[in-house]
Amino acid sequence: MTSTFMLINALLCAAICLRLILFRREGGTHRPLAGLLAYVLTVASGAFALALLLLFLLPAFTQAAIDLLLASLGYAQTLLNLVLCVAIFAMRGNVVELFRRSDDITDNPITRWLRKEKWL
Repeated sequence: MTSTFMLINALLCAAICLRLILFRREGGTHRPLAGLLAYVLTVASGAFALALLLLFLLPAFTQAAIDLLLASLGYAQTLLNLVLCVAIFAMRGNVVELFRRSDDITDNPITRWLRKEKWL
């Protein structure tokens, strides 16, 4: 049962990674911090998916390789959980707001911070 959930988690992380890689700005302005956040999420979700899929597809690893893969899983999952935690706290626990699309950015300080175009 646990391996089924791990495989589902790997596929979900792969979907996150692919969606972030295939994002198109459609003429929007480049925002450095939003780009950095997207990069970190892409690397974390991709590393998590790759490590889990390697554990499933190549089970004849040595113990040192398994330990290295499990360590990378811990770092990647921690980064993903950190971003989710910050997003939930920014919405004051209202998870519906995570999915609401709004052009008014005055409510959320994190959204205002990520949408800044110039930092210098």
